Amino acid sequence: MAGTSSYAPIVRAVEARVAPSDTARVVGRLTTQTPEGTTTIVPVIRRVERGGTLWIEVGVPVLPNGTTGWVPRSALGGYGFVTARLEISLRTLRAFLYRGSKRVFSAPIGIGKSQWPTPTGRFIIRNKLTKYASPTYGPVAFGINARSAVLTDWPAGGFVGIHGTNRPSLIPGRISHGCIRLRNIDILRLERLMPLGTPVTSGSCRTCAQTARNWSEPGSGAFLEVRSCGDIVTGQTAAPQLGEHPGHTDRIVPRGLTEGSACPVASGEVGGRVA
Repeated sequence: MAGTSSYAPIVRAVEARVAPSDTARVVGRLTTQTPEGTTTIVPVIRRVERGGTLWIEVGVPVLPNGTTGWVPRSALGGYGFVTARLEISLRTLRAFLYRGSKRVFSAPIGIGKSQWPTPTGRFIIRNKLTKYASPTYGPVAFGINARSAVLTDWPAGGFVGIHGTNRPSLIPGRISHGCIRLRNIDILRLERLMPLGTPVTSGSCRTCAQTARNWSEPGSGAFLEVRSCGDIVTGQTAAPQLGEHPGHTDRIVPRGLTEGSACPVASGEVGGRVA
């Protein structure tokens, strides 16, 4: 279904492999429980059958972030489906929750300091935690399957979360060790709206990244850099003449962008549903 993302729980420990084969290289091991003691869920990407075995490509919570691997379908429980998605803008320091094409939540955020940057990529809300409720973490926290590439020696390997704070005056700002902080009033509002399994895009969203690839056609003499959704176009030379956004036929890639132009997604020049 368009605009719907899927996830599944891990029901038995399994090795995720680089290809759908029992002999393929292992990229990570998935266990049934997270370090916080909740059921491990993973984003489901695609499936394929090989030699009578149904294999599923899933997101694997290891470094580098964005790693995927293949596991037998038998290692997963029933699929869950969500129509929500959370977008984290590291430039504008805001979080946006969408349900389908409708924005249902927006709030300022705190993100990682320059020495402890908030990871970028596409992740998933894998658990909701209230046992850590405290002045530091606020009334509720969400765990995501993103890891800090810097604080790898932290407990459980430096997983990043979304949580409240007892210092709302610092928001918006670059204030954390990589986690995303919201004012307590906002994290409670988000709790009511965001289900488990919601995909999270931090930094360069897939839409922006696809747009950048389209502008960067080999031999065109042009390239587009979009550092985060809502960021600016940098380093562009003569733009190639492009038509429909490949793979997203409901979008038209704008022509004639110049250096310093607004991100075509954030400015509304590229519309339609998110992939």
